Amino acid sequence: MATLHTDLAQVVNGIQTFWAPDFDMKLLETFKLAALINKTPGGIGMIREGDTIKVNQINEMTGAIQDINASCVYDTEILQSQQVEIKVDRRAYAALSFCDLDELMSQINMNRPDVRDKMAHAMASQINTYLYGKVSCTVDNPTTAVFDASELVKLTKQANQAFWPTGNRWLFVDPCYYADLMSDATLVSGDFGSTDRVVIGGEIVNQRYGWNIVVDNSAAMLTALNGGVPGVALAFLPDFMGMVRSYENRIKVSDAHANCEWRFRMTVDSVFGADLLNDGADKCITTRTGA
Repeated sequence: MATLHTDLAQVVNGIQTFWAPDFDMKLLETFKLAALINKTPGGIGMIREGDTIKVNQINEMTGAIQDINASCVYDTEILQSQQVEIKVDRRAYAALSFCDLDELMSQINMNRPDVRDKMAHAMASQINTYLYGKVSCTVDNPTTAVFDASELVKLTKQANQAFWPTGNRWLFVDPCYYADLMSDATLVSGDFGSTDRVVIGGEIVNQRYGWNIVVDNSAAMLTALNGGVPGVALAFLPDFMGMVRSYENRIKVSDAHANCEWRFRMTVDSVFGADLLNDGADKCITTRTGA
């Protein structure tokens, strides 16, 4: 007598399907430049879209010296200043549109924090790309194959020659250059005084030779400063660039039922402006392998 067996093909339609409770984490680049440059906080009703913000700087004075017995008369100077205008004329945003049935039949909905996080990340990416597009430095080291302690010494010399104040010098390096730094024993060994401490947004910042060194893995840094080729660093003072925001991370959810649609729309946006500040090109230095 033949024995019949029920196999998977006969019961596959009866197998229940469930959504997993969580989503997998996606690998994301991080954006740090906007967190460090000079920012003028805005707010609805304070700085509006299209406003122009004027940033002033007092220029250096000459001064004078004279013999105390020569005269009781002194010469005066004209106080001079220079000004940069930043126009709040950019909107960065991310937007979604959902049919209500899509929400009912899936795990995706407007109330998920990870959905909002991804939208905010997309907006931040646009801002980061815009900021790096504004970078233009007077000093450029264009053919640096390896970024090690000797390059830090070179950067320190260039910064000192440009009269940079000490204590607030920042250095962003891409993963390629960061690997070079981590391979240099004089920079990472405790025998040479290396120490790590948390400085910005929970990131471990290595302080060496007067620089706050942070790895920046954003694609915008490579594209804007080195044509997309790995091996790039940006040394700067925070006031080399300024950013003004009318508002930031505004989230709006709208029901499209009035348009005869069973649909919801959601946006996150920020209105801002950014540009190099006074002598901004002299307050940053680029080092790169060369595209």
